[in-house]
Amino acid sequence: MAHGAKDTHSELNALQSALEAAPWNADATLQMAQAYERTGRMNLATANYDRAIRLYDRDPERLFRAGTAHLNLGQYTQAIPNLERAVARIPGRQDYHVNLIRAYARAGRTDLAQQAVDTAVQVGAESTDLWLAVGELALEMKDYAAAEAAFLRVLAEEPGRADARLMVAKLRLQRGEYQSAVEAYTSALEDGTPIEDIVGPLAAAYVGVGQIEKASEL
Repeated sequence: MAHGAKDTHSELNALQSALEAAPWNADATLQMAQAYERTGRMNLATANYDRAIRLYDRDPERLFRAGTAHLNLGQYTQAIPNLERAVARIPGRQDYHVNLIRAYARAGRTDLAQQAVDTAVQVGAESTDLWLAVGELALEMKDYAAAEAAFLRVLAEEPGRADARLMVAKLRLQRGEYQSAVEAYTSALEDGTPIEDIVGPLAAAYVGVGQIEKASEL
């Protein structure tokens, strides 16, 4: 199995030896960050991404990976500058724009998020991922009509897309449409979404429709 646990452990040992001999090796530091990320050790991953950038900060992919790792940890203050620099170096890369929008939105900087959306559209970086991020931004701003339009736009192109369907369920819950939320989350379960990913919102939806016992059974 590629990058199995044993392979990754061996890779980390080899990289550690390389860095002990040449601590200025930016590529080895980057590879160390990626190896830690594969094993889910995200704090070590971000620490090594940050060090890789300090050693060499002109690689936009390195900036993007570091920013995304911080974004996934909810460390928006660290994520945003890296993602801004990645977008500035390669305008039009769809994934760069999407994650910058998400970082702004989750940090509560909705004005900058909207500006980032406008920029992405202007440079032709539109994609279903972008419209999913637009929907998330609208949801953050409690613009439910705009959020629904964005999510449905994604689902029109990719009907089975699980993350978009979960965002629709979240929209239903936030809008107080509890029965619709129950149905949407139940459908997600039937399609293979792990219960642990949605237990909180599904329980809240059951409470909303008065099914307290079902909520407590989750």
